[in-house]
Amino acid sequence: MGGGSAGAGGGARGYGQSGDDGADRGYGGGGGGSRGYGQSSPTSYTGARRGRQGAIQGEVVYGDSASGGTRQMPGFPDQPTSVSDEAVGTPPRRSRLEERRAARKGTDAPTEYAPGQERSTRYGPSPIDGRPTRNGAGRNGGRASTRPAKKTGYHRYFDYPRTGKDGWRHWVPSIKQVCSFMLAGFFMIIGLIAFEYATVQIPTAESLASQAQITNFTYDDASTTFAKLGATNRKDVNISDIPMTMQNAIIAAEDKTFRTNPGISYTGMIRSFINDVEGKPLQGGSTLTQQFAKNAYLTQNQTFSRKIDEIFIALKIGHTWSKDRVMQEYLNTVFFGRNSYGIEAAAKAWLGKDVTQITDPSDAAFLAALVNQPTNFSKGYDSSVDQATQTYWQGQLKARWSAVLKNMLDYGLIKQSDYDAAVAKFPAVVAQSDTSETVEQQQMKQAVSNWIDAYAAANPNSGLPDMNQIESGNGGYTIVTTFNQHYMDLAKQAVQDQLLSKLNSKNWYDQNLYPALAAVDPSTGELVAFYGGTSQFNWATQGQVQPGSTFKAFTLATAFQQNISPDSYINGDSPWPDKNNPTEYNANKDDPTVSNDDGSHGMITITKATAESVNTAFVRLANQLTYKDVLQTVNNLGITNANAQGLRADARLTLGISAVSPARMASAYSAFANNGAQYPLIEVKEIKNASTGFDWKPDNKPKQVLDPNIAETVTQTLTHVTDDSDGTAYGAQTYSGMQNIAGKTGTSTMDMNTLQKNYPDIYSKTENGHFSTAAVWFNGYTSKLETAVAVSRWVTEKDPKTGKSVQVQAPVDNINGNGFSFGASVSMPIWAEFMKLMQGTHSKFVGDPAFPMPNTANMTISNSPAASASPSASASTPGNGGNGQPSSSASASPSPSSSSTCQAGFLGGLTGGCGGNGGGGGGSTPSPSATPSPSRSGKHG
Repeated sequence: MGGGSAGAGGGARGYGQSGDDGADRGYGGGGGGSRGYGQSSPTSYTGARRGRQGAIQGEVVYGDSASGGTRQMPGFPDQPTSVSDEAVGTPPRRSRLEERRAARKGTDAPTEYAPGQERSTRYGPSPIDGRPTRNGAGRNGGRASTRPAKKTGYHRYFDYPRTGKDGWRHWVPSIKQVCSFMLAGFFMIIGLIAFEYATVQIPTAESLASQAQITNFTYDDASTTFAKLGATNRKDVNISDIPMTMQNAIIAAEDKTFRTNPGISYTGMIRSFINDVEGKPLQGGSTLTQQFAKNAYLTQNQTFSRKIDEIFIALKIGHTWSKDRVMQEYLNTVFFGRNSYGIEAAAKAWLGKDVTQITDPSDAAFLAALVNQPTNFSKGYDSSVDQATQTYWQGQLKARWSAVLKNMLDYGLIKQSDYDAAVAKFPAVVAQSDTSETVEQQQMKQAVSNWIDAYAAANPNSGLPDMNQIESGNGGYTIVTTFNQHYMDLAKQAVQDQLLSKLNSKNWYDQNLYPALAAVDPSTGELVAFYGGTSQFNWATQGQVQPGSTFKAFTLATAFQQNISPDSYINGDSPWPDKNNPTEYNANKDDPTVSNDDGSHGMITITKATAESVNTAFVRLANQLTYKDVLQTVNNLGITNANAQGLRADARLTLGISAVSPARMASAYSAFANNGAQYPLIEVKEIKNASTGFDWKPDNKPKQVLDPNIAETVTQTLTHVTDDSDGTAYGAQTYSGMQNIAGKTGTSTMDMNTLQKNYPDIYSKTENGHFSTAAVWFNGYTSKLETAVAVSRWVTEKDPKTGKSVQVQAPVDNINGNGFSFGASVSMPIWAEFMKLMQGTHSKFVGDPAFPMPNTANMTISNSPAASASPSASASTPGNGGNGQPSSSASASPSPSSSSTCQAGFLGGLTGGCGGNGGGGGGSTPSPSATPSPSRSGKHG
């Protein structure tokens, strides 16, 4: 048997078989001995020898180890004891590579180690990291010995959470999984896009005509319709009949890339996405194709899903339709205002022409400009809208028209010479054709439209579409208003009976009168009835006139909030500021002078000053409270710069110099009637659309704007206006048939100097400034219903600066030859008649429960007569103020001027208040006079 021979300094192994005398193999190695293996048969081998190498842990050495004795390998106890001995029945030892492969395959072939012994234990501890390994193999128990965890269930197909991973690795997907998810998501999105594109339907003008529905305005019963909106004024035309000038104007106004874009605007899509992320309202389509898709097929709801549908429809249209067809369908469906849908109807409604005649760039730019805000631009030429609103929207439309012409020039759609000729002349707009709706129906529709626009603007995330969206879409809405048909009829009847039926149409002073009435439910804030006048313009909700002394109630609320008792005394001497009072005069000498029409009143209680509407007393009270605090109370009650004109924190604020609508004043007073809790003014109960499932209701929740005790104290103070014999509205109880009522008269005064300068013809009718009453009011309530009535006069005249026709306010005096007009003589009879008629309705408004009694015991009584050396005679018997009882008496001996006012009311109506004074406070106050003229003494507030 041959062995292996070692080279110099190396180790040698020899393998041989007895049959061929052994085959020599040599391996060079440094520092090792030699090992020889000989095998005489498949089941035997001879031991090895090593030189100069110590025993390895687990080996049994036979012979002299120093001279290279033989060793018994671990796991083979039958090792021969000498070189010549042989071990029989043992398998050959496997190499490390073979062992690793066997471990990975999970085979259970026998090893050359003892039972329970790992290979790594054959070697000593590693000098590197202390682990029992020789060359890194088998760390942490040996890589070869760890088998992969078996995957079961769905993990065989989708291994998440990951099997065999601990801690955070168990939940973190692998790179393969992430890539797979992304790839799957990408193909899913592509599939959804392809499916949406394949299934989306392209609308046509004919489909719009079949889908268009009427929008109905109903009374509060949700079934009785009083007005309609719908695509009734429309006629389709072929693209060949639409002049290129008109087409270019639309391109310049709405989509300059129309001829080249694919139907959508990518920048517009990004902008819309950003708005959605930021929570802003989504914007509409920025291309003509997208706008057509929205107008002809989709709802007007600004939602993300609608925007997605719009994009796909526009894309499909852009790929399947020619640009001429898109232009034709768009111009046949777009809304231009004035209830005109399509370019043919618009040309007729606005310019009185056929579309084939729209060849002038000026006319084309005008019609194209309307598309941007058709409903708002229509207000500029709507006689039912106030003059200020008309002027504003005319200016806005003209600016838009000019911009469209400039775009046409910049985009090369018209020549410079054409532009110069077009921009020099604004198109002549024809008058709006009459409708079959009555004045009352038009007023109701206009009032609701204005309310919807105002609410949508103030609450952009409320889900309420504005009127432009409602009119531009497919319709089908039912707008349920708060107006009750029967109550509306009663309001008209009250005005007719107490004013209009008694006028002489040939008398200038009986012409151009605009009475207005607004009734609000304090428990809901709903405007249940109104009378807006005899023209399309609604003087109850839109018209704003000076409320006069009705604003004094807000000063009362401010005083009571500052813990001032209604039994406190205030100086009612006239005028204010008083030159005989240096302190008062020096502090207020720069303010306009305020006086009482019936002279001085001396020191009087706040309650008595309210009943008699003493101007100077309230100016002094407001000055003490600070004008800023009074204005804050006004704002808290819902009267702000957004719905009123001329609100300023100055001395005349309490005299009602600002301008406000009756509906807004009724809403403000409703807080007093409802113990300080105020509901927002509501004119729409619900908007629904059966075809789309849309259903919207206002979020109408009350706000405690005043402490209940404060509101109750205001109410009890205002009862003296109607209860006391010297109250300016004394007699209202008798005629209305109700005992528990409260209210305030108001009579405002005009600035006659301005009227004389600008409109001398009107001034001449005032007997050279003798008549100067701007408006007359009465604002009164029970605990169930609040009603405000105002009467003013407006005359159409030429503006001296512009030459245009404008509405000019003229004095409301001398109606039917009755001299000066007052809130008590003109407006209060209308109020009393309406409230009396409402008692026969069998509704929630029937009856007048007693008002809650306030607690004023802890309020401070200031300036009492005991502190005055010589109190005024008129203040010698103060009223009880906040205790809810009528004032004991005004004066032991009424003055002649007071007694002279105890006479029949206006036109034989109610008995006028006695002892009233100049409750003015309009554009300007009367000039101070120590001795008022008889004609103006006793002027009711």
